[in-house]
Amino acid sequence: APRSCVQARSCMGVVSVLGCGFVVLSLFACASGSPYVSLVQDDNGVWWFQQNGVKFITKGVNHVNNGGMDDGVGGRESAECHPLFPLCGDTLAFAPALKYAPYYNTTLDRYGSEDAWAQNTKQRLQSWGFNSLGGWSATLMEQQGLYYAHLLDIGTTWLRSNWLPDLFDPQFEKQCLDIAQKECSPRANDTHLIGYQTD
Repeated sequence: APRSCVQARSCMGVVSVLGCGFVVLSLFACASGSPYVSLVQDDNGVWWFQQNGVKFITKGVNHVNNGGMDDGVGGRESAECHPLFPLCGDTLAFAPALKYAPYYNTTLDRYGSEDAWAQNTKQRLQSWGFNSLGGWSATLMEQQGLYYAHLLDIGTTWLRSNWLPDLFDPQFEKQCLDIAQKECSPRANDTHLIGYQTD
């Protein structure tokens, strides 16, 4: 985890590889009674998330997003198609042939506002037994009181302008630090933050 995130939490950063490629989730090891989410191992060797001394598991969903401008990665995806289509929003939900995002329009028609959509979505997720959000989830959803792992989109951002990342390129390091500072600093004291996915 970037230093600023760990220092703000007064916790020790832990990095766990979750899969192939660049997918990494940065977790935190905090004191037992900490209000922050941390990772702990019990006497039987089982790993748990813990908050305020209470152990729990997360059951989450990726891409909890209404297809609007809040793409869940700091606006970098929505910025790609804005020059061509001002109403683009999340590139994954945008339909170039239609020149709008059908899902976004549908959610606005149904709920009347993005806030109402987010509140309703949180209630539905909880009613289905989910308690957390994964990558590509809207920032608005991260503010609804569910646990979440925020997507930093570091390597993918680099790949948009370079075929393969040179991990030793000073510009790659600078980009990683810039994105981490921008995305981590505002979340450093969020007690619902589980960690970060780099991509």
